[in-house]
Amino acid sequence: MRRIRSQISYANVTATLALVLAMSGGAYAALRPRTGGLVYACFQKRTGQLSVRRPRAGCGRAARPLVWNRAGRPGPAGRVGPPGPPGRTGATGRPGATGRPGRIGGRGKVGPVGPGVTSAALSIGNAACPNGGSSFTSISGTTYACSGASAVAFASVAATATLSAGHNVTAVAAGTGTGVYCLKLALTPTAGVASIRGDAATPGSAEVLIPAGSACTASGDLSAEVLTFGSGGTAAALPFDAIFD
Repeated sequence: MRRIRSQISYANVTATLALVLAMSGGAYAALRPRTGGLVYACFQKRTGQLSVRRPRAGCGRAARPLVWNRAGRPGPAGRVGPPGPPGRTGATGRPGATGRPGRIGGRGKVGPVGPGVTSAALSIGNAACPNGGSSFTSISGTTYACSGASAVAFASVAATATLSAGHNVTAVAAGTGTGVYCLKLALTPTAGVASIRGDAATPGSAEVLIPAGSACTASGDLSAEVLTFGSGGTAAALPFDAIFD
């Protein structure tokens, strides 16, 4: 008997306990405590037999009571593992669906009124139209529509002082200064008017002097002098049309 008892150790008890728990799961489930997570058992000192008991049941003098946790205490957290290798690049996604058309924008503000043509009636005795008529002023200058007697002479002159077309105008020459044109007429005019032609590089205005001034003395054409100006009022060489009475 002493030999048997000497072989009963805590390790044997532990191994036996594990075997009992593995083979008698149903019995353990039926006898497990309601709270506390503990398992109660009796260890027979003489035979080494292990039996599960209820929490309040005793084991007697021949047995030793045992109590252990149903589950062991949680172990410490393990070390963080090294980072894994980068994953492969994913495939290109499919193009998204075409978005809906945007809403139609609101109506824009009305723009400013552009430059127009201003007309004015001219009475008899006007310097441009002695017999009366009308003047028409636009961004390119002022033109006239005169009534009464027919014009004595007219001329269409290029910016280079070349006579393109004319009647009773015998010669055209460039005077002294920019935009100065000297005209020689077959008859002596009493009035004249000029306007910048539509094929000019820039809009402008024109004036007529009868007779010609000192800027035409060198040319000898003193019947009339036409001065042309750009849109800013600066003298400029521009083509023009002129009529004379």
